Amino acid sequence: MHLQHSQVIGVLQARLVPPAQLTPQQVADGVPQPARLSEPQVAAVRAELALAMEELKAVHARRAKCAVTAVRIVHRHHFSSALQR
Repeated sequence: MHLQHSQVIGVLQARLVPPAQLTPQQVADGVPQPARLSEPQVAAVRAELALAMEELKAVHARRAKCAVTAVRIVHRHHFSSALQR
């Protein structure tokens, strides 16, 4: 997954928010009314949101079980520039 779980959850929650009403100027300019999600689409987004929340809980549970909380770099190897690295 390219997005973090919290970002995915934010995007899904934003999709559930109904679109804003057009301003009188937008109506005068002929801007079309934004489409609202149908009930099946809302149900699909809610199901996807629930799945993302469960995945986030699983990630937090795995993180809590991990004994490693921090890593400290003791020695860093510097490659020779003659090796073209």
